[in-house]
Amino acid sequence: MSRVGTAIVGGGLAGSATAFALARRGHDVTVFERDPSPRDRVCGEFLSPEGCREVEAMGLDLGRLGAEPVSRLRLLAGGRSVSGPLPFRAMTIPRRLLDAELRSLAARAGADIRLGARVTSVGEGELRLGGERIAADRVVLANGKLDLRGWKRPDPTNERHHHIGLKMHYRPDAETMAGLRDTILLCFFDGGYAGIVPMDAGTCNVSIAVTRRAWNACDRDYAQLCRVIATECPDVAPVLRDGAAIWPRPLAVGQVPYGYRAWAAPTGPDWLWRVGDQAAVIPSLSGTGMTMALIGGRLLATCLDEGRSQADYAIDLRRAFAGPMWRAESVALLFQGARRRLVASRIAVRFPGLLPRVARMTRVAPEAI
Repeated sequence: MSRVGTAIVGGGLAGSATAFALARRGHDVTVFERDPSPRDRVCGEFLSPEGCREVEAMGLDLGRLGAEPVSRLRLLAGGRSVSGPLPFRAMTIPRRLLDAELRSLAARAGADIRLGARVTSVGEGELRLGGERIAADRVVLANGKLDLRGWKRPDPTNERHHHIGLKMHYRPDAETMAGLRDTILLCFFDGGYAGIVPMDAGTCNVSIAVTRRAWNACDRDYAQLCRVIATECPDVAPVLRDGAAIWPRPLAVGQVPYGYRAWAAPTGPDWLWRVGDQAAVIPSLSGTGMTMALIGGRLLATCLDEGRSQADYAIDLRRAFAGPMWRAESVALLFQGARRRLVASRIAVRFPGLLPRVARMTRVAPEAI
């Protein structure tokens, strides 16, 4: 049976960031990524300024990679539309591209990246990849929104936390695409919300978070859900109704545990660590998920390198992410239910200066990291 030092299950943003930071410090680290090549994932593909700084500090040039700038926010809710400048300049970038670049960085730093390696189970001191067993000093779960059998995160305790995540890339007409440039469009509807951001080559990313109840009411049919959203938010119809879908069907992930916090759960075994969505899941409307994955990877690597405990790591996570998560959940709650959406949209129209303030509230504060 072969042996590795730190085994990281998952080669997405969090796993690659952790591997990069550990390998650069001289640690023996191996990443086990189930996909043989980079692929799209259910993700808003939005990087806040803090996320951009993390990526650039690792040596990547987002401009060279073709990332698109975003500096405005447009809110659709309760039959109203309000827009304003973001209090920062963010970027959008395809996950398949950023994942590939970060894995390459980790490999160049000395990490062993094993693609097409599907971990089926983990236990103290070992991993299993089908019939193969690999010994490991410690295991880091960086497998995103999907849980590994036997190590499931606690289920959300409230129905409002049960969401289905959906993602589709569209190619709208030139006029519609011109209106999306430099703008993130956030649309609240009965049962969830959708975020639309411009991507490269005249395409946009549509990410939807919808409650299981609303998804079932649409007979679990993506086209029907899009019609519901476009009816309540007509301004998105040129994308959802008339835009050309890039893929034959949307990417999907079930039972997204928004609000999950690893530091609020009992401490796990000493050999098992969690990072990224395995450590905390913030509502997607915040646009902070990718940033939290990158920062979390760095925080975990520092903790492991210094030989600190899981209790110390939990303190670091709470200090960095508890505030943004609570505020993002509060914003999401404001738009749940037709009456709340109507009131919230009226306030937003009356006081458009609130938009940049709310956008700033859900960022990870620089002093916390």
